[in-house]
Amino acid sequence: MSESGETAVAEVQPEPERDVATRAAHRRRRRVVLAAVGAVVLLIAGGLAWAAWHGGQVHQVDVQDAVDRYRQGTGTTDVAVPHGPAPGVYSATGSGTEKLSLQATARPMGPSMPVTVTRDGDDCWSFRIEFHDAHWQSWHSCVADGRLIDRGGHVHQHFDFGAFGYDSDTDTVCDPPAKLLPAADTLAAVVPGDTWTQACTIGEGSGASHQEGPATFLGTEVVVVGGADVQTYHLREERTFTGGQTGSSEDDTWFAVDTYLPVRKQWSTKVDTASPFGGSVSYEEQGSWQIDDLVPQQ
Repeated sequence: MSESGETAVAEVQPEPERDVATRAAHRRRRRVVLAAVGAVVLLIAGGLAWAAWHGGQVHQVDVQDAVDRYRQGTGTTDVAVPHGPAPGVYSATGSGTEKLSLQATARPMGPSMPVTVTRDGDDCWSFRIEFHDAHWQSWHSCVADGRLIDRGGHVHQHFDFGAFGYDSDTDTVCDPPAKLLPAADTLAAVVPGDTWTQACTIGEGSGASHQEGPATFLGTEVVVVGGADVQTYHLREERTFTGGQTGSSEDDTWFAVDTYLPVRKQWSTKVDTASPFGGSVSYEEQGSWQIDDLVPQQ
């Protein structure tokens, strides 16, 4: 949504190297909301029964699987980068749930949630997290004029509807880019409680959903990662959804001061989408995760 669907059963492919890296370190902006709810509404309109859907079994993603995909898709590199986190696959652990209002049970996330960072030049990178084997999300972050910005993101989900499968892919675009953190040389003047406005759009056309709200700097905090103390910037993003979906989300992200790597995050989202039969379908998602090791596998 901060801080969240997606006809034929399709195997999740590696995220294409696009502007992607699109779509930034936390953006949890529940891009998934549009996708998940949209998929169900479309299938319902096609004559499937809502109550029959259980979402299918999902499983955590093994870190080695993410490493193999990374090596096949980008190759490896240990070259130093001027801005942002080093490329590779970071182990992360978390938990969470996602649920549609007429779904029999919620789908669990984690506990293994591998994070893959791929570089897009010297100043931009893509951050992708695997919530489980049927749901991943990415954000595209850059350093521009010293500021950390969010360009947008992508969310993929796979749903099973009995004999049918549905793959949902949805983009979030932040144009102009959403500011995550001020330039490093001005951060000293930023105090806890300072806010600025962010705005992004999910999807296109009449079904597009717009999200807007404040980002609040909550200060510098220490997060323990793999036994090491990591200085972080704590940012909270609150979004209100209008248009194709209505609702809200709240995301807290802790960025490493030296690399801007999101080392910890927690979020919650609830969004409603009008159904073709009256009323609405609700989607809820909540969870948290944390990086286990600051050294990525390549």
